[in-house]
Amino acid sequence: MKITVRSEGRAGVRSGKPYAIRKLRSSFDRISRNIRSIDLLLLDANGPRGGIDKVSRIAVDLGRHKILRLEGIGRTVPESVNTTVDRAKRLVSRSLSRGREGRKEAGRRAASASRRASR
Repeated sequence: MKITVRSEGRAGVRSGKPYAIRKLRSSFDRISRNIRSIDLLLLDANGPRGGIDKVSRIAVDLGRHKILRLEGIGRTVPESVNTTVDRAKRLVSRSLSRGREGRKEAGRRAASASRRASR
């Protein structure tokens, strides 16, 4: 699993990169063999004006032309990263479990079809 974290904007956003990398590694470590890459972009939408303006955009590449993209916003970089990564983790887990269920179901259909054909 390749992790890329980029930042655009003020120094406050750039200082959140180490935190974001740690959060991504700890969150996706268990399912990392199913993930090709994770790209995270940190932005400061309002610049020096302040407010709820720290944006995190994440793209998770699961291979086979499947990329999940999410965006989160928060008052601070860690808050924004936490909400986005937690949502991404749930979405990736759900997507992977659906893929497994589909393969199991296809295997069951093939097995029952071969049993019917042999009768």
